[in-house]
Amino acid sequence: MQVCHGYPQRFQILGVQVSSTPMDYTIVSKLSRESRTPLEDKTECRQLVGRLLYLTNTRPDIAYAMETLNQFIDCPTDVHMQAAYRVLKYLKGYPAVGLLFLAGHNLILTGF
Repeated sequence: MQVCHGYPQRFQILGVQVSSTPMDYTIVSKLSRESRTPLEDKTECRQLVGRLLYLTNTRPDIAYAMETLNQFIDCPTDVHMQAAYRVLKYLKGYPAVGLLFLAGHNLILTGF
């Protein structure tokens, strides 16, 4: 596996077309542990999903997609990996969307 800037080359998506949504919501009900071919190397999928889950702190727009993919992290298939790549394609198309927490400001979070 070739590595570029700490990430597997497979995660580099510079030349791909962007996606308008983080997940194809027509396939959500079809995702299962038996969705097509199990991955031989589950580590790459788990690493990608883990990194994207961490990103949901500032990108709540991908939270539903990541929660859905995280349900199948114990036995990812090629369909799950394609769905994770779709989230990357979405992030590539909308890099400025998200929450910005400035270091010098007092943040008061109120919930009801």
